Amino acid sequence: CRFDVDSVPNADPDNCTWNQSDDYDHVSWTAAVDWRVQDDVLLYVKSSNSFRSGGQNLRGLGLAEVEDGSGNVTTISTNEPFGEETATDVELGMKGQFFDNRVQVNAAVYHIWYDDLQASLLLDTSKGLTTFVTNSSNAEYEGLELEATWVVTENFMLSGTANWFEDDFDDNTQYAFTTPDQDF
Repeated sequence: CRFDVDSVPNADPDNCTWNQSDDYDHVSWTAAVDWRVQDDVLLYVKSSNSFRSGGQNLRGLGLAEVEDGSGNVTTISTNEPFGEETATDVELGMKGQFFDNRVQVNAAVYHIWYDDLQASLLLDTSKGLTTFVTNSSNAEYEGLELEATWVVTENFMLSGTANWFEDDFDDNTQYAFTTPDQDF
């Protein structure tokens, strides 16, 4: 077996298998309100909440010791189950048509709160390369989207989109020291 049978729950070393179970329950919801300011202009606000189920790390190799570039050693259990991830968002927007419906503009601003964000990590361990999923941190995303279309003539139309996005993670701990550093 590639995994440490002594550190895996319910291991069967003869067949190189193990099993584990957990339950995840969540009620997702969406709520929205829109207001038609004029016949051609709609304002709206929408909020929703959802989740991604937790699960099992079937590819984990047990306890792995990882050394960072400074000589510090962190012990990570790569076969522990990971918990659910939840996301709640709020979006404010406008959809409008102007100048006899020749110009259409859609705009939205949004904010998303993630709790227990799931991250897939790749580790180079003494037992080999392994991937596992863990709940890494909480995060917030916010952004602005703009879409516009202008029908110049019957045969000519211009359109464009723009997006601004920013994210913020509570914990940027890097366990995969063998992979290239990335700023997010």
